[in-house]
Amino acid sequence: MKKINVVMMATVSLFASLVVRQASASTCPRVWFMADWSCTIDGRPSEMVWRCVDDSRRHCYPDGTCSVTSGVKLAGWFRETNGNWVNLVLRTEAANDLQFTYTGDATPWYLRYEPRSLSATGWTTWQGRRYPLTCVRSVPAPAPAP
Repeated sequence: MKKINVVMMATVSLFASLVVRQASASTCPRVWFMADWSCTIDGRPSEMVWRCVDDSRRHCYPDGTCSVTSGVKLAGWFRETNGNWVNLVLRTEAANDLQFTYTGDATPWYLRYEPRSLSATGWTTWQGRRYPLTCVRSVPAPAPAP
């Protein structure tokens, strides 16, 4: 008989073509970039989404017992108009600055948030060159179900 300890439940959220297991609201940090964004990348329309997601892990031992640890992580996705969603990986966030990696080509991206206009400007990187990235917060991220 296998023994399993479960610490946290996750909910499922569907937006556009992206499915995300969201984490409990009480475990998620409140950060300015956690939202849906309408962006332009070098003048082309695009979208960016950041969520707090379930990062629970399950480990089973040779004796048949298993354990589940609960956790959350900040995760992002980006796509150009009607393209595929590509993962974004948070590198650093401090005050109004956000540095992250676009995993499509493993390049560094940067945004600086302007709270008064709910917008952020910065740059992307492609083939070693920087290109402008501008985003406007479209809606706050939905709160996960209890």
